[in-house]
Amino acid sequence: MLSEGGAAAIVIIATLASLINGYCKKQRIDKGMHLFKEVPCRGLNYRTITYNTILHGLFENGRFAAARELFHEMLAKGLIPSLYTCYIFLDGICKNREIVEAFSMFQAMKNDKLCYDVACYNIIIDGTSKGGKIEIARKLLVEVYSNRLQPDVHTYTVCLMKRKSCSEELKNVVNCVQNDVTYNVIVQGFLKGSHCYEALLLMEEMVKRGFLADASTISMLVDIYTCNKRSRFYTP
Repeated sequence: MLSEGGAAAIVIIATLASLINGYCKKQRIDKGMHLFKEVPCRGLNYRTITYNTILHGLFENGRFAAARELFHEMLAKGLIPSLYTCYIFLDGICKNREIVEAFSMFQAMKNDKLCYDVACYNIIIDGTSKGGKIEIARKLLVEVYSNRLQPDVHTYTVCLMKRKSCSEELKNVVNCVQNDVTYNVIVQGFLKGSHCYEALLLMEEMVKRGFLADASTISMLVDIYTCNKRSRFYTP
């Protein structure tokens, strides 16, 4: 059997992972699984990257039970999941609305100090928001700040969810965290979510508190104005 760390094995496994990824993107997941099962037959050991590829494909194709089984198989084989593996699995169970398990996994990752970037929080905030757990999503958003992480547009956008209540929660957070970066990020999130009226109200509040829109926010407003002069926040 080829050594897992051997150069030849690494190249072959990377090639297989690329092929599997291609099948998954073409929604030919069964073909991808067939190729995945051929790995040991080719004298190779499974690697985390191989599992990551097929796990992502299974989740993206709605094969949640198969993905869960594969994840536990990976653990049983003694392979240590990478941070990316954890993100894939966390995102997958969130999309399957398994919020309790997702939140439990998120807490375990925090205990193991694996949640050190905003991407992890984006996944769980997205999952709890879509699962109707708006209060938990709000608390997680506040936790992002307490951990000195910098939210991005996605952090706020995933909270919008076309829910008025969630939009109100976001404004409550802004009241606690007053800086121009935060305002611009949330305004951009509202605009991307087609919440133009809310974006205008927030910008008015932003100006009253002495903050200014940045170039990206202004560019988005100009684009919307140009495309539709009769949008509901425009007054001729």
